Amino acid sequence: MTYYKKADWVLEQLGVEGTVIVDARYALNDSEAGERAYAEAHIPGAYYVSLNHDLSAPNRPNGEGGRHPLPGAQALAAVLG
Repeated sequence: MTYYKKADWVLEQLGVEGTVIVDARYALNDSEAGERAYAEAHIPGAYYVSLNHDLSAPNRPNGEGGRHPLPGAQALAAVLG
């Protein structure tokens, strides 16, 4: 399964049942830039997910998992569901 698709494939899939387009743009130097860009223009029907709020778990005290540790499977499923 490929998770990143080329623009022509995305255009062909717009409106196809079972296809979900997720916009996760993010800039490390401006955590709100991706959401602003999404609000200004995005693929019709795409959903915005925030790296900080939706795709990351709280930072761990020992630093394990890095700056944006992955959320648990249930938390991620809740966001994407």
